[in-house]
Amino acid sequence: MKIEMALDFFLSACYIKGLLPRSIDNYDKFVNRFINTIGDIDIKDLDYEVITGYIESLYKLNLSKATIGTYIRHLKVFYGIWKRKSILNLYHIE
Repeated sequence: MKIEMALDFFLSACYIKGLLPRSIDNYDKFVNRFINTIGDIDIKDLDYEVITGYIESLYKLNLSKATIGTYIRHLKVFYGIWKRKSILNLYHIE
């Protein structure tokens, strides 16, 4: 599955779970920046090099550490769901 499609599923699950619209918008914004940087690759191709390369690109933009931390936190939540290979966790389906 391509990462943009994975993001669509993730955002839908966040909406169904009842997250605030601003939270959903933030996930969309921060994860889309990641996608725009790395391209719409297959989610199974996300690896250490891709993610650390993205983080390094954030540091090159001279963003504050707090801002970079925000980008990383949003990415961790998004990627963590897929790493566990179960978007169903967001829907509370076993």
